[in-house]
Amino acid sequence: MTPDDVLGTVIRSHLSELSEQEKAEIFAQKIESPAVRKMDEQSMLQWCKASGFSDNAIEMMAAANGFLGGLMYFSALSFVRVGGNYGEMEEIAGGSALLPAALADKLKSKPRMGCEVIRLERDDDASEATAVYVEENSIKREVGDFVLCTIPFPVLSKLDNPFSASKHRAIREFSYVSATKVLAVTNRRFWEIEDGIYGGSTSSDLPISTIHYPSDNAQAKTHAISANPSVLLASYTTGNLARHLAHLPEQERYRIVQQNLAKIHPQVNQNGTIQSMESWSWDNHRWSLGAWSLIRPYQQSSLYEHGIAPEGRIYFAGEHTSTNQGWMQSALESSLRAVQEILVEASKA
Repeated sequence: MTPDDVLGTVIRSHLSELSEQEKAEIFAQKIESPAVRKMDEQSMLQWCKASGFSDNAIEMMAAANGFLGGLMYFSALSFVRVGGNYGEMEEIAGGSALLPAALADKLKSKPRMGCEVIRLERDDDASEATAVYVEENSIKREVGDFVLCTIPFPVLSKLDNPFSASKHRAIREFSYVSATKVLAVTNRRFWEIEDGIYGGSTSSDLPISTIHYPSDNAQAKTHAISANPSVLLASYTTGNLARHLAHLPEQERYRIVQQNLAKIHPQVNQNGTIQSMESWSWDNHRWSLGAWSLIRPYQQSSLYEHGIAPEGRIYFAGEHTSTNQGWMQSALESSLRAVQEILVEASKA
C-alpha cells in the first residue's frame, strides 16, 4: 500500500460509519452527535491503530504527508477538517499580500499600522470596549462600541485582559502547531535541469521533512527559467521537528538542512549551488508564537465554545476561532461569524 492508501483507508473507514446528517456536523461549532464527538475524543494515531495498521505503515504515511513531529497526536476531527480543503487549493496570482491590500482599499477608515495592542478593557455597563495600544512610544486608547480581537491566543495570553476564567482557560490551552521553513537561494534550478522535477514536493523522514519546488515553470518547462537563480523551499517542518530546527543557531540550522537536503539532491554540495539561506519560524515570531491552531482530543467539546464566546463587547475572530482551522479561508469565515454576532448585538441597542 502507498502512503495515500493508508491515509485514505483510515479516513474512509471511519467516515463511512457516519450518516449524512452526522457528516454535516463535522464543521459545526457545537457538536451534538455522539459519533462526531468521538472524532473529537480520539487522536489520528488512535484511528490508524484501530484500522489495523502497523507502526511502520503509520510512520510511512505520516512521513509522506508531513505529519511527523507529533501531529498524529492531534484529534482525528481536526485531521478530517483540514484534509477537507486539499481538493480546493488555489493561489492568488501575484502573491497573497494582494488580498489584505484589496480588503484595506475598500475600507473608509484605513488600518492604523505600527500600533501594538497591550491591553483590552471592557465596560459592560456602558456597553463599550477599549483597545490600549502603543504608537510611537506613546500609550493611546481607542474606545468603541465593540472590539473585534483577532490576536492569536499565544500572543493574547501575554496581554492584560479582563476575561472570564473559561476564556482564560481556552486562551491558555488551545493547541498550536509549530512550523519552520528554510529557503535556499540556488544558482540554478538543478531539480528541473538534472532531476526533471517541475513543481510538487518531496517528503521524507529526515529532519528537513518536506521539500517544496516552485511551480511557476511546471507547465512551460522553459530552459532559460530553469538555468536562472531560484528559491527552493529546502525544508518545511512541523511539530517537534520544527521546534528542533528553530531553536538552533542560524548557521547550525542551515548546515543541518543542507546536509540532509544533499541526501536527496547531492547537487547542493557543489560549490556555489546554494548562494544563501533564510529561515522563518512562527514560534519565534512575536505576533504569532505558533503557526496555526489545531485541536487535540477533547478540545472541540471542552474549549472551543469558550474560545469564540464574546467577553462583554469584545468579540473574537481569526483562524483559531474557526472550525476550519489553519487556513486564510478560516480567518475569513471566522470574521463573517464575528461581524454577524456584532450586528445582532448592536441591533438590540
